[in-house]
Amino acid sequence: MEEGRREFINIKVCDMKRILGIILFLFSFCLSSLGVEIIEVTDLSKIHKKAAEAKKFVAQKGMNQDWCILIDFSYNLFTKRMFIYDLKNGKIIETALVSHGVGGGSDADNVVFSNVEGSGCSSEGKYRLGIRSYSKFGVHYHYKMHGLESTNSNAYKRYIVLHSYEYAYCDNPTTASLGCPVICDDMMIYLDKKIKASSNKSILLWIFK
Repeated sequence: MEEGRREFINIKVCDMKRILGIILFLFSFCLSSLGVEIIEVTDLSKIHKKAAEAKKFVAQKGMNQDWCILIDFSYNLFTKRMFIYDLKNGKIIETALVSHGVGGGSDADNVVFSNVEGSGCSSEGKYRLGIRSYSKFGVHYHYKMHGLESTNSNAYKRYIVLHSYEYAYCDNPTTASLGCPVICDDMMIYLDKKIKASSNKSILLWIFK
């Protein structure tokens, strides 16, 4: 009886994942057809300030001191709010669109954070990127994310990973997610090459508002 119950639950989870995939596709299609304007952040003072804090943090933790990933979810879905930051030279080297979780009442303009399993929310805080693994989505690999703070300590258990999605476009808003930061395929390929080329692969990814 217990095995049958477990199998039933697994089937339900698979069905939910398929439904989610359809919803994400439709959402992405609708957004791309709207032709919304993509916003570039012009006031970068907050990003530079966060980067200065990140530089001290990675030095203390023995993490990669050359570069990091900063994600500012105070901006909406239509803003390039992911920043690839050169910590050695104090400058932004790339920006990108990135998704946030749909849970907790989040919408395109507002991100609600949660560390609770099943919330479907993004989690605030610093992460260490972990191993590269297979992904069903996008370019078919992702990077594990290990939460380093009380606000994101359940990230690994929640299967929160950095990945791309085939219907997330580099020049149109990305789709919603269940808490993962989702980027376009080209940006994922760029980051993958950058991580592989790094001698210290313990990369900081910091999500904040």
